Amino acid sequence: MEYYKYWEECSSMIENSQIEEAQTYIVNAAKKLGVSDEIINKIFAVNLKRYENKLKKDFDEVLKQVTEDTQAICLYYSIDNSWEGTYYICNTYDDNDINWFASSREWIDTARMRKFGEIFERDAESAFFSDPESSGILSLLMYRTTVTFSNVIKQYKDLALKVGISCDEDSFVKIHEVVYNTQQTD
Repeated sequence: MEYYKYWEECSSMIENSQIEEAQTYIVNAAKKLGVSDEIINKIFAVNLKRYENKLKKDFDEVLKQVTEDTQAICLYYSIDNSWEGTYYICNTYDDNDINWFASSREWIDTARMRKFGEIFERDAESAFFSDPESSGILSLLMYRTTVTFSNVIKQYKDLALKVGISCDEDSFVKIHEVVYNTQQTD
């Protein structure tokens, strides 16, 4: 998993709202890991608008199920199942232990991104950070997925929850870490 360090650095940049820097970093890392310009261009050519719209539509539904006990929402997507997504509504949250979202009792299935699943299966040979090229490809796919979800969450100005995204059980990218509540009370 030595190649995972590139994704960790990229995800840290995303958490710090350095989206353009993260893209430059992960593209350069992918090239360093042997990913061809052809595959990089193919990944960035995928139109994610329908995916983003579905994530937003379902996030609106998730918000209807949020209670005062809800602390966080996590979008989990399965890289082994065509990027099939699930929103987890969580009554616990722990920055230091990812297991908080796995113990969630409520969830809603959401969008999948079959095109990314096909690229992962064909071009990365479904390898999860096990060799240089597949690690570069997966990191690019994860970058695009994470930024797309981040674009959805930015549309919610008064969101008083922590929100993140993950595709494995060991990491979590914080999309909305600071709890915002700018509503004025009289």
